[in-house]
Amino acid sequence: METEAPFITLEEAARRVGYRTASNLRTAVRAGRLRALALGPRAYVTTQEWLDAYLATLRPGNYKRGLPKGQDAGSEGGEDGS
Repeated sequence: METEAPFITLEEAARRVGYRTASNLRTAVRAGRLRALALGPRAYVTTQEWLDAYLATLRPGNYKRGLPKGQDAGSEGGEDGS
């Protein structure tokens, strides 16, 4: 028996990755960069797997605004702070 994908709202997805609001994720959905299902004109749901796939496409040099906390240009592991 197949299990259904555990859908999460874009608001919950935003909280999980450190965004203050879901507006960046809604923009990504409308642009086709984040896979999601529409439940209404402004209501979308996604899965953690789809969210992870979207986050893997983000590169700090290309997105100056809207990166989740901890994914800024200085957190790529180049410096360990010592």
